[in-house]
Parts: sequence; structure tokens; C-alpha cells
Amino acid sequence: MNWILVTIAFLLSSTLSFTLFPYIKNWIEKKKIRNEDNNKFKKPRVQSLEGLLSVLLFFIVISIILTIQNFTDDININTYLLFTSFLSIAVIAFIGFVDDILRFPTHLIRNIFFICAIMPILTAVINQNNPFIDGTLNKSNIYLFIAVPVVIIVSSKLFNGVKSFNKINLALGSIITIALFIMAVFEENYTSQLILSTIGGIIIFLQMYNLTNTKLSLGKVGRFSLGAIVACAAILQNTIIPFLILLIPYLVYYFLYKKSFDREQKRLRSLNIGNDSPEQTDKFQNAFLYLTLLEIIFSIVALTAYLKL
Repeated sequence: MNWILVTIAFLLSSTLSFTLFPYIKNWIEKKKIRNEDNNKFKKPRVQSLEGLLSVLLFFIVISIILTIQNFTDDININTYLLFTSFLSIAVIAFIGFVDDILRFPTHLIRNIFFICAIMPILTAVINQNNPFIDGTLNKSNIYLFIAVPVVIIVSSKLFNGVKSFNKINLALGSIITIALFIMAVFEENYTSQLILSTIGGIIIFLQMYNLTNTKLSLGKVGRFSLGAIVACAAILQNTIIPFLILLIPYLVYYFLYKKSFDREQKRLRSLNIGNDSPEQTDKFQNAFLYLTLLEIIFSIVALTAYLKL
């Protein structure tokens, strides 16, 4: 029955994505609320509606699965860890939405909100790992106080860093999700499998849609949430080290591509050309292929490391 629910979660998330995203995209374009209107300064710039829809679909699908679970037996889903993960992800999504609309005045203030968002899942993970032995703190859990916040913050920030290239973000995210799902199968962790299958259906649809249609803008709410969701899954199934290996291609993007891409985009905007040029498109395609191949390689490395740990 666990496998049936996981399969239903994937099919339901992908089907709802296929149905709703094109409709939302057309509605956004019809209402002209994607970009800031210089003639109406009170009209907000909303870049993250597709990202917000991704998060809402994620919560809706898992809520449906949990409702189905109430009518079945022999289900190994840890609702305590799942709901605390929900809470952390929801707060991080809210942080991204606020940052998209209003902008936090400093990175420090945003990071303080991030720390607050991480507290629910951090507390839950520690409580699930015997926090006290004979009335004293279990020292083997001390690393969680550092590992859990670092993993979630780093993952969210790295996913958010690939701002203008959703195709790269979704390609790497889909490979990471598949790799983590394979580890969850070995761990027989159905809570993590449910999370990954649900977000996997959404990510794979978005990637397929972006390959053949106009870009869908995830915004910070989508990028932060995507990074937080896969990080929470890695934490729940205790595969933090393999997950950090999976994030290495994002670091490669930062060191090899980010500065040159950002600099080129600023130049194109200053010339009123937009964000694309033939040279920029060629560089992007090369980066997309190189980073995708690199992520596949590091997925194999991470899976090998997981099996040997």
C-alpha cells in the first residue's frame, strides 16, 4: 500500500501540474501582472506565481495522500516529521514570496527568518533521534544542530542562485530528486519517498514544459522552496553527505558561469536588448548540457558513497 500511495502522489502532482500550469501562465499574461508596469507604479511586480503554485500543489497532493491514508492500514509514513517539514517549507516559501514582492533590506534579516523556519524540522529530527540518554544530552545528535540548518540554507540559496535559468535549475533538481528517491527506496523511508515523488512530478512537468514552451518563472518562492524540499527529504532519510555531493554542480555553476552570465545580462539590459542574445543563448545551452552531465556523474558518485557508508 505504501508504494501505491507514492505512485498516486507522483501521478496526481504531474497531472495537476499538466492541467493547471498552462492555465495559470495564460491567466498571468492576460492580466499582465508578471512584470512591473511603469505607468502604474502601485501595481506590484509578481514574478513568483508559478513558484507559489508549485508549493501549493505540493501541499495539496500530500494532503490528499494523507487523507487517503486514514482509510488504509499498514502505512509507514511518519506524519510528525512530515508536518514539521511542511511547516519549515511553508515558512521558507513565505520568505521567498516576501523577498520577491518587497525585498528584504539586508541578507542578515532574511537569514534570521531562515533560522526561524528551520526550527520545526530541526526540533522534530532531534526528538526522533533519542535526544536524551539517562537524563543527559545525547552527544551523537550534536552534529544535527549544525548539519540541519546548514543543509537547508545552503540548498535553498544554491537553488535560488540560478535565477534566470529555470531550465538548468529544473534539470539539476530533477536529477537530484531521482537520486534521493533511489536512496529513500533503499532506506525504506516512505515519508521521504512521498515528499520526493510529489515534488518530482511537479519538477519533471516544469522541465518538460520549459523545453518546448515559454519559460515559467519560479521566482524566489519556487527556488527557495525547491531547495528546502529536497533538503528536508535528505535530512529525513539521513542521507546528508550524499546530498551535499549532489549539490556540487551548483557550486560549479557559481564559480564558472554565474558572474559571466550576470555581467552579460546587465550589459544586454543597458542596451535595451533584453536578457537574450545569440552568444548568450549558446553559452546557456553549453552550460545546460555540461551541468546536466555533471549532475548525472555526481549522482552516481553520491549513490556509490551512500551504498558504502
